Amino acid sequence: KPGDVDGNGSININDFALMRNYLLGNLKDFPAEDDIKAGDLNGDKSINSLDFAIMRMYLLGMITKFSV
Repeated sequence: KPGDVDGNGSININDFALMRNYLLGNLKDFPAEDDIKAGDLNGDKSINSLDFAIMRMYLLGMITKFSV
């Protein structure tokens, strides 16, 4: 499920924190089964600051779904 990087079935602040730690280099992998599919929210085959910004927008209610 896109955005659910902790693999618990929902997208929330825990996923946001995990993605932040991943981007800061504090985390090498996500708990989700397919971490690239879960973390790549814009479909460019990588997890980067653009995906982090999209997740932020989702959590703030600025968007209601991901483009992937």
